[in-house]
Amino acid sequence: MDKKIKYQKDIPLDDCTAHTARPEKRKRNARAKDSSPAMDFPEYEQRFLTGVRNGRNKSGFSIHTEILQILRDVLSDIRSEASITGYIENILLDHLKTYQDLLNHTASQRRRDKTIDL
Repeated sequence: MDKKIKYQKDIPLDDCTAHTARPEKRKRNARAKDSSPAMDFPEYEQRFLTGVRNGRNKSGFSIHTEILQILRDVLSDIRSEASITGYIENILLDHLKTYQDLLNHTASQRRRDKTIDL
């Protein structure tokens, strides 16, 4: 049986690509999630949809197009004015703050005293 493998492409994310026109909407996953939110929307908005650092000292990176589209859809569907860059930065900072102790502990056992100090 001959099957074609479809690879997801990574695209660079920087200030130029962060605000590009939205491609065709992806198909939504039909599975329902059974998890309840750990916070209400105003708390989520305060944590993730607020401005972050100034526009200086930025660098680009690559992200799967499907993940980028999910993030764009979230911002669009909730009618947020937050930038995609700010949203991603806030998600990453929250993740690093949440797991900072675990990561620092593991890093100190392997190599450094403190990897993350937020």
